[in-house]
Amino acid sequence: MPKLACPCGFVHDLSGIPDEGWVAIRDKDMEDYIQHERAYADGFNAPEESEERKASDAGGRAMAQMTTLFYECPKCGRIMWRKTRDEGFRIYARENPKA
Repeated sequence: MPKLACPCGFVHDLSGIPDEGWVAIRDKDMEDYIQHERAYADGFNAPEESEERKASDAGGRAMAQMTTLFYECPKCGRIMWRKTRDEGFRIYARENPKA
């Protein structure tokens, strides 16, 4: 069961899909993301070796590379951000936790 632990001790359960996190796309990547999303949807149910299915699979991989994930700790308010799929989460604490 995948989990993401906050330094305060709270543990995010990442096993459910969808989970409580956010998926974000950079604004400059949005048009490309939409094109990949169309290719993904158009060939999703196509036969395995068809060109449509290959384009769908490539679109799905490209979409995954364009997305970033955010989680906010409900206990302390820290933000955990995975900028790319190839790196771990960066953790940011609030400057004024009482605000």
